[in-house]
Amino acid sequence: MERPCFLKCASMSFVMYCVFAMSFLAIEATTNITTDQSSLLALKAHITNDPYNLLANNWTSSTSVCNWVGITCDSQNSRVVALDLTSMSLTGTIPPHFGNLSFLVQLFLRNNSFHGSLPVELVHLRRLEIFHLGNNSFQGEIPSWLGSLPKLQILYLSLNNFTGSIPPSLGNITTLRNLGLSNNNLQGNIPEEIGNLINLETLILRGNQQISGTIPPSIFNISSLEIINFAFNRLSGSLPDDMCQYLPVLQKLIIPYNQLEGSIPSSFWKCRELLRIELYYNKLTGKIPGKIGNLSLLKELYLFHNSLEGRLFIQLWKTFTNWGRPGNLRLSPPPLEEIDLFQLVKEVDSTGTNTTKSRQLYLTMGYRFEWKPLDWYDDKI
Repeated sequence: MERPCFLKCASMSFVMYCVFAMSFLAIEATTNITTDQSSLLALKAHITNDPYNLLANNWTSSTSVCNWVGITCDSQNSRVVALDLTSMSLTGTIPPHFGNLSFLVQLFLRNNSFHGSLPVELVHLRRLEIFHLGNNSFQGEIPSWLGSLPKLQILYLSLNNFTGSIPPSLGNITTLRNLGLSNNNLQGNIPEEIGNLINLETLILRGNQQISGTIPPSIFNISSLEIINFAFNRLSGSLPDDMCQYLPVLQKLIIPYNQLEGSIPSSFWKCRELLRIELYYNKLTGKIPGKIGNLSLLKELYLFHNSLEGRLFIQLWKTFTNWGRPGNLRLSPPPLEEIDLFQLVKEVDSTGTNTTKSRQLYLTMGYRFEWKPLDWYDDKI
């Protein structure tokens, strides 16, 4: 029996729709990969020095974008998802067209000589997870639009010439795990909003000599933090006495060459994963907490050039002598009371461990900070 006309029309319409949809998707796919190619060729055009001709000889319209050096494509969509031009000695700028790489997930331009500012069009890189521009010559302020990249996990802008202040909008990137802004020309305070980065593991702001003010207390509430490095800035104020209450996995606390005051937090022993503490060249006062000796994983302790005083407990010294390799212990200039090192040697020896003469404990005292090797079996200690 012949089907009614309206059914025929509906069937024909559906077929035509499918043909049109498939054609549209094919055109869209072609347009998208063409867009990626155009964006990358625009970047190539902005390269003023390519000493090894890595892009000049490889990035050509006669070959597939996905076969270009430094390019990784998604096999499912045939879109550019990663660009890695690390250490290619390239000089140039980033063009606005670069923001059209809408499928880009990883961007590595580190160890080159890129310069200029970051174009606002990069805000369209909504899938970006790794943004590594370290060791270039980028200029201008760190853009506030970086806070609009919803999937960013690693942001490294270290070793550039960025100026201005740290944008508070960075605190919006709650997916961020590593933030490196060291060795730029940044100034002003550390934004309180950085404390909103609840997944942050590494925070490195060292070498921005005009960053000042106090360390926001909210930073010490980021329980995922493993490394804090604020060395060579102008930070003032004191460290919260309970700072280790919410830092269970902190491994490195590096804040030398600042203007910190007050005493060493008594809660340090609660940061049980600490491997390294650097607080030298500050204005710290008071006694060294004896419970630092409970940090069984601690490898290096640098406290010299402060105004610390008091007695170092035997337990602290035991911690350092239980290492599998020589330790580094640098303390303050006097007044530090003497400690019975000979008693320490006898106690360590009685445990049946550390009985090799080659094991040495290094101690720095006084203003010259001279290393003095101490042998476990030297009765003159």
